[in-house]
Amino acid sequence: MLQYPGSRTESPNQNKWRRAEADEEAAVAKNVEAFRAGKIATDAKALHLLCAPELSYGHADGRVEHKPTFIANATSRRSKFLT
Repeated sequence: MLQYPGSRTESPNQNKWRRAEADEEAAVAKNVEAFRAGKIATDAKALHLLCAPELSYGHADGRVEHKPTFIANATSRRSKFLT
C-alpha cells in the first residue's frame, strides 16, 4: 500500500473528494433545514426558492401535488406540518 504524507491510506485526491463530499452533505442539510423551517413558518417565498419547478410531492394517502399546489396548500394552514 502506498503511503502519503499526512495520510496513511488515502491519496491527496481521496482527501479532496472526502472534503467535497462533506461540503455537499452540509449544503444538503442546510437546504433540508430551510425547507422544514419554511413549511413550519408557511413561507411561500422560501418554499418557491427551495423547490424545483418539476416538484412532485406525494402524500401518504396517495395524493400527488405539483409545485404550485404544494406551496399553496403548505402555506394555507390547511395542512399541518409539526416537525
